[in-house]
Amino acid sequence: MLAFVQSCYAIGWAISTGLYLVVFSFAPEDVAWRYLFLVGVVPAVAAFVIRRTTRDRVQVTAKRKEPFGQLFQRRNLKTTLLATGVGLGIQGIYYSVFVFMPLFLRTERDLTVIGTATYTWVVIVGSFIGYVASGFVHDALGRRPTFTVFFIGSAGAIALFVFTPVVRPELGYLISFLLGFFASGQAGGMGAYLAELFPTDVRASGQGFAYNVGRGVAGFGPLTIGVLAAETGFGHAIAWVGFVAAALGIVTVWSLPETKSRNILKDVMPVDQGSR
Repeated sequence: MLAFVQSCYAIGWAISTGLYLVVFSFAPEDVAWRYLFLVGVVPAVAAFVIRRTTRDRVQVTAKRKEPFGQLFQRRNLKTTLLATGVGLGIQGIYYSVFVFMPLFLRTERDLTVIGTATYTWVVIVGSFIGYVASGFVHDALGRRPTFTVFFIGSAGAIALFVFTPVVRPELGYLISFLLGFFASGQAGGMGAYLAELFPTDVRASGQGFAYNVGRGVAGFGPLTIGVLAAETGFGHAIAWVGFVAAALGIVTVWSLPETKSRNILKDVMPVDQGSR
């Protein structure tokens, strides 16, 4: 179910790509990006309204000890650090390729705005299928084997994307689909796995820390690519950052336990019947 939720990212991405095509086709490039940023106010307002009008279904009846500090106690410290490493690897892969993908297609592949949008939509289709498929694979094979398959697939797809001369469009579309499938699908199990790693009393804090600190550090990936690109070119810079992130993901996920059959709901507090 969490993989299905994650797949909604691809839907929003598709909408934003459509807006990119429209705005950059009619507005000067130096101001078109400003219009796209402005459009971002709409989903932000929608998210705010949804969050303010949604009721929690679990009642907390007892005040518990501050959970954040417990993440760094002896029983949780290893999990916290390694889970953050997994978050860094997953999001490092994603940022390494998708932040610069439109620029790479335009500068390295000499594509127009329409051509760039077309390749991006192919990536988005692959992303949606990858997100959804990863959930079923996680439930079938387990967390660690599935992450490993998607990490290795991501590294391979990145290499194909940046190093394969695209002579025929259909080959480029196939590679773009594989890139979306693996580089997005590798994130499909993150929500479930992070929830299963932490005990109930620190679960929300653990998930939030591992995901967001991992994302914050992964944000240096695009910066690194920008610096390396001046010396090695975009293709090599994207590949190196993606490969390092994939390797980090594999090492950290195999340093953590397999949680496929763990029942994380056994000690969750009862649902408030009156709020249904």
